[in-house]
Order: sequence, then C-alpha cells, then structure tokens
Amino acid sequence: MRNSNAKKAISPVVTTILLVMIAIVLALIILLWARGFIKETLMKFGEPIERACEQVNLQVSISGSELSVINQGSVPVYKLAVRIEGKISELNEYNL
Repeated sequence: MRNSNAKKAISPVVTTILLVMIAIVLALIILLWARGFIKETLMKFGEPIERACEQVNLQVSISGSELSVINQGSVPVYKLAVRIEGKISELNEYNL
C-alpha cells in the first residue's frame, strides 16, 4: 500500500542544472546592460577618433551671400553639413 503523504521532489541534479542556468542567464543580462556604459574606442586613420577630430581645422567665412569653408587641418573632410540659424528673411539672403 502506498503512503498518501509521500511527496516527490526535484532531483538534486536537475536543481543544480537549473540554478547554473539561471546564474548564466543573469550574468548575460547584466553583461548586456553594462555594455552600454563601457565606452567603445572608435578608430580613424589608425588612432582614436578623438585625436583625429582634434586635427580638423575648418576656417569659415561669410562674404555677402557666399559661405566659404576651408579645411586647414591634416585630416580630410569628405562631407560637411551646415545649419544656418536665424529668421526666415535672413535665410533668403543666402539663396538656399
């Protein structure tokens, strides 16, 4: 005759495997979360991007309705975005 009060439990091996898996999942979650706080070094021309940006030297001048930008630095600039702020009537002077 069976004992009606007998309870079955999870085996210790399964419990250990579950605990290890939970620890691994938590470690991955923390690693992915902390990854956003670690600064990644971007390289440009074989050096950190901060040093390359320091070597850009743009001279800007405005003469009438002409905007002139000259790169006097040692790093080439291939693309430049210019934003002009002011009143709409002032923007019309530059023939945008």
